[in-house]
Amino acid sequence: MLEITGNEAKPKTGNKQAEEASKAKKKEMDIVDTSIIRKGRQFDAEGNYAQWWTESTKETYLNKSKCFVHQYGSYRVSELDGMLSDGTTLNGVNTLGENIADNGGLHAALAAYRKQSAQHGAEPSLPGLESFSAEQLFFLSFANNWCETVTKESLLQTILSDPHSPHRYRVIGTIQNSEDFPKIFNCPRKKVDTCVIW
Repeated sequence: MLEITGNEAKPKTGNKQAEEASKAKKKEMDIVDTSIIRKGRQFDAEGNYAQWWTESTKETYLNKSKCFVHQYGSYRVSELDGMLSDGTTLNGVNTLGENIADNGGLHAALAAYRKQSAQHGAEPSLPGLESFSAEQLFFLSFANNWCETVTKESLLQTILSDPHSPHRYRVIGTIQNSEDFPKIFNCPRKKVDTCVIW
């Protein structure tokens, strides 16, 4: 799904199904976001090791990334109360790169879905779900993708060693940071800080 030329990766476009386009675009943006954050920012256009970000860009990125560290680090995992000596919240530092990628990926996937819909028309309503708009179903499908049943032990292992946040927090964080979600669901926006990098 990525067209790689030298030291450049561009997402390919043109998927027929909007859902598949959205999934593919999110995956591509996750790769792009993660690549830029972890390694890409350390190499120039020719692939040589170089700090090509300006000090201002680097400082802006670091300041904006602190928002994600704080936000995800404040998510309390109540099922694990008493299991960790230093509290039962996520480690926003360990999951930073993936959290940024998830947020950028959801934003890009919605943009791709909107473009697909504009080019090919609205999708037919699903039986029993006619009360939801296409974009509401987009978000429901996104959240459903992360639905899981997990043991306390597995959840603890994820928090201690996985660079990804547990699935439900991948939904909560991205939705909390989405400017589109409250508009699409016509719900009042609570006074909470939102985090955005790009």
